[in-house]
Amino acid sequence: MKKILLLVASCVLVACSNSNTTTVSLTNPLMIDRVDEVVEIPLNDLSNKITLQEGESYVVKNEKGEVVLSQVSFDSTGAPAALLIQATVPGSKSITYTIGAAPVEQGPSKVYGRFVPERKDDYTWENDKVAFRVYGPSLEKTGEVSNGIDIWVKCTPNLVIDKWYENDLSGKASYHANHGEGLDFYKVGRTLGAGAMAPFVGDSLRLGNNFTSYKTIDNGPLRTSVLLQYAPYKAANIDVKETRFISLDAGSHLNKVITTYEFDGATIPVAAGLITRKDAGNTVINADKGYAFYAEPADATNGVIYTSLVADSPVRDFTTSEDHLLMIGETPSNSGYSYYCGGGWSQGGYPTAASWQAYLDSFAQRKQAPIEVSIL
Repeated sequence: MKKILLLVASCVLVACSNSNTTTVSLTNPLMIDRVDEVVEIPLNDLSNKITLQEGESYVVKNEKGEVVLSQVSFDSTGAPAALLIQATVPGSKSITYTIGAAPVEQGPSKVYGRFVPERKDDYTWENDKVAFRVYGPSLEKTGEVSNGIDIWVKCTPNLVIDKWYENDLSGKASYHANHGEGLDFYKVGRTLGAGAMAPFVGDSLRLGNNFTSYKTIDNGPLRTSVLLQYAPYKAANIDVKETRFISLDAGSHLNKVITTYEFDGATIPVAAGLITRKDAGNTVINADKGYAFYAEPADATNGVIYTSLVADSPVRDFTTSEDHLLMIGETPSNSGYSYYCGGGWSQGGYPTAASWQAYLDSFAQRKQAPIEVSIL
């Protein structure tokens, strides 16, 4: 009988050691609730806990045993980097998730991005809150040159890029008018638009041109990202080549941007910027919390767009110059400068500038005190 009991105990231990699951604890260090926030679990921390077979991916379950949306994300080189979970963690509390392996099943996506050759090589991306685009080589050939970022405001969680392009190009419905989901009424032109970056050499912006190539890195269900390449050009007397990596998470109004410049020399001053208008607009700078935003002049029909910058790398100064609100920093050659940019809309959940500023206050606070991840 003793031998049988030992054998059973041994089998239980083996089963447990080969369960191919692990538990992750997420702790919110802030007193405020974190609602539907995308959390990164480094894959290096999971690799010795869970073994994936061919055709399998990670499956994540909450404390009720329900499968929750997750995604393996990649870095700018295309290498797997993190497992993403969209989590709600009450203030000063912890929650746990169980992570295992299962055949791949893609859940409903909250993000989307793609190259749009039918619209002169735009690259456009969105989530459940907002949409953006940058301009490609076919548009540059027509004489429209811009390395700026365009913003499309939304008042629906639905993914609308394909629908808006199809309707606009067919003449069915212009995306420059609001048909109940939002619209594009932001003007970029030869500027940085809603948060692009340029060298700031001799205290002057040195704008680049349209992107020359792209590579979609992530595309849902919780993050979309793209790597954009730009042709070399002269920033005053400095030859520079730009690479831009942009990612947007579900639930966020702000992109994370990592801009890398290749050049001869030690460092170069750079500036991320928001175009300001000659008409009345409102500029707000909170250097202590590391953000700035611009409230566009109100449109009588469509309301107000709030474009925004939030620091991630060291900032030398926030200032206004050359019809831009600028966040100025410095970067070495081949070393990415990271920051956040994006915006909100008075008809998309932020009726006043104060309500948008409250969002930025919360974003900055959450960025400085990320949800803590522990693999148990």
